[in-house]
Amino acid sequence: MSPTADNTDDMNAQPSATGKAKQTRRRQRLSCVECTRRRQLCRWEPLVARPAPQRPPDGAPTIPVSESAQSTIAALSARIAALEEVISKQNVQIRDTSGNGNSPGTHGPSGAQGSSSSVTVESLLASGAVASATSPSGSTTSERSSGSKSSRKDGSSTSASSPENGCSQPCSSTDDEECALSHYDYDVQRAAVALAQLSLAPQDEYIGMGTIPYALHKLGDPYRARWSVARSADTTTVSEPFQPGNHPLSGPIQQLVASLPPRNVVDTLVDGFFAERNWQFGIPEGWFRRSCQHMWRHLHMRCPGPACHISGGCARCTEELNPHWLSLVFAVLSLAPQRLVGSAAKTYFLKAMEARRLVEDILLASRAYTQPSAVQGVVLSCIGAALLARYLADRGRVSDAWKLTGTALRNAQAVGLHRDPGWQKWDAMDKQERELRVLAWWFLVISDRLYSFTLGRPMMATEGSFDVKMMPDDNHGDGSPNPVAVFHQNFISLSEVIGEMVDKCMGVQFAAYATVLEIDRKYKFWLCRLHPSLDWRQPHTTSNPATFEERTAAYQRHMCAGYYLCALMNLHRPYLMHAPPILPPPKPLSATMTVIMNPSRERCIELAMELVRVMCDAQEEAAAWDPDPELPAMLFHYAYFVFDGAIALVGAFSQVPPHPKAQECLGLIDRALKMLNWCVEATKSSGGTEGEGETASRAITVLNALRKAGRWDERFRKDGSGRKQRDEGSGSSAQSSPQEPPLDGAVQDSLFPFTQPAGRATRRARWTAAGRFHISPRAQVGL
Repeated sequence: MSPTADNTDDMNAQPSATGKAKQTRRRQRLSCVECTRRRQLCRWEPLVARPAPQRPPDGAPTIPVSESAQSTIAALSARIAALEEVISKQNVQIRDTSGNGNSPGTHGPSGAQGSSSSVTVESLLASGAVASATSPSGSTTSERSSGSKSSRKDGSSTSASSPENGCSQPCSSTDDEECALSHYDYDVQRAAVALAQLSLAPQDEYIGMGTIPYALHKLGDPYRARWSVARSADTTTVSEPFQPGNHPLSGPIQQLVASLPPRNVVDTLVDGFFAERNWQFGIPEGWFRRSCQHMWRHLHMRCPGPACHISGGCARCTEELNPHWLSLVFAVLSLAPQRLVGSAAKTYFLKAMEARRLVEDILLASRAYTQPSAVQGVVLSCIGAALLARYLADRGRVSDAWKLTGTALRNAQAVGLHRDPGWQKWDAMDKQERELRVLAWWFLVISDRLYSFTLGRPMMATEGSFDVKMMPDDNHGDGSPNPVAVFHQNFISLSEVIGEMVDKCMGVQFAAYATVLEIDRKYKFWLCRLHPSLDWRQPHTTSNPATFEERTAAYQRHMCAGYYLCALMNLHRPYLMHAPPILPPPKPLSATMTVIMNPSRERCIELAMELVRVMCDAQEEAAAWDPDPELPAMLFHYAYFVFDGAIALVGAFSQVPPHPKAQECLGLIDRALKMLNWCVEATKSSGGTEGEGETASRAITVLNALRKAGRWDERFRKDGSGRKQRDEGSGSSAQSSPQEPPLDGAVQDSLFPFTQPAGRATRRARWTAAGRFHISPRAQVGL
């Protein structure tokens, strides 16, 4: 030990109670880990503690603040105070205007609602503080901070928008000076954006990134940029007020109005729709009925005669019903119960399509987008398009439904339905407007995904092309309860998994099997989170007779079960006859363990059996309900899912050797045929003549042809093992079932679509009766 250490020990020596000096040894500090690892001398020294900072002494020299800086600080403080005062007055004015407005769904002419943005601009421009704040040397810090923390009257947040838009993100410290220098007068910015908009699209349509209006917003003040909203609550105005008889499309609109049935018939069909079909759509009933009353009030108005032309025209002569609204009304009438609407359903469907074409004629007849209100109400025709697509699908025209949905999706994107209603750059919209936009968008997206899945075609609304996060709320925009909200929330999440499956697994190329297993896990995760009222695996009691709520929940439960089981079955069906490319095969855990070389085959057949069983049970359950026991025969998904499941069960008969549950599968096919025959008879008795029941009729023909060609009754009716088929000796190559694959040469079996050399492990593999490999202990080494 060094002398220094000895001196330290002497200093630490303390006398004990016995008089003996107690020595306290201090351990020498070792080198740190890094220095030891590098084998170098550790020169670590403790950091010197800094003293706490203190105030400078009195009289110390300080940097003087210039008079120009003080004046700038005072000017900025005055501007901040003025801006806060203007914003508070603006909020009060908006609340007063909204409180004194019309009731939801019965607004006056379009343009009256769109005045909120102009009021805001005028009130801001009226103050000198805002004018100075928008000058090149001004600062908008107060406006940004207050705008990012405030919230609109409808409850939507006005915080900073998504970065993808790029026009509402605050400038960084390095770009502050550039942003301030790029500002010009807001009046110039608004006028330039409006003129540039008209060179591309109507005023109320959406123009996104990479366009001239977007660039003008960036050159101006991006924090005050707003996108106008195409209103959907107005039912009367098709254009700006015009002189009587001068509008070129008044005649076609009046012809459409003349096609409306009497008011009592409309009320009866609307009652039937909301009682028996709205469980699938969730259209706000209160809003729809109020809009109908507004329509009838407008139609009952009478022109005063010659005084009308002298005064420039009355409301009855200068306003026409919105064709978007007429399209929705006729679509609702076409989906009324069959016993109520009868053969008139086709007439209403054609009138709804005529109203949609009339909308296009209005836009084409408008001179260079000079009528901004021509796109008012597009949301209504988008909702109507989803109903019309369902009308076509129920009559077996799924491809036409897919085309109609795609056209409506383009119209929806044109007015910005693919952007979330809570986006802070939208003009102020009330709760009813937000609800209609959310419903219209999800109606079309769900239809696009389901029909694309059914047809095996690509989707239009792909992931990343929209940012709508809002879903139908538990309450409608007018505060009434929404009984379809739970179904919508669960079914939208299911459609998201279906859309991902269509995008990744149903394209032009086969997906990797790992992707299939990933999608399978997502389906299972959705099933774990399914609401108990929609879980078809749980028992659900219904009263006698069943109430409206019980029937609604049961129909929704049937639809969730059908699409879940059918989608998951189709996910594994590509591997029904050929095994997935899993190379090398999985190793068994023991010598006597069998390895399932094609798990998707077993999964597909099990799901097909469950699908047929669940949908047949659903049809028997719904057929006992009044007032419309034939409703399952009129809906597309009941007959189609049974048909699809029965086709998958045919794969159990095509295996070599046949599936162990082949006899049970044949019994389920017999039950499916019985259910399909019921659908055909029910549609005939209800008077369906426009394609209702055609899907069931074609399914019966296909299944009977397959039964005859495959001789199912001869092969599987007496015993389920297919022994009779093997005892016949001679037959087609599909009927001969070798007990083991060839032992030399290349092995080409029905599990793997690829050719692989016959190795030592393959020679020791033997087939089991269930189509599995039994691997001997010596073969495990080769695997």
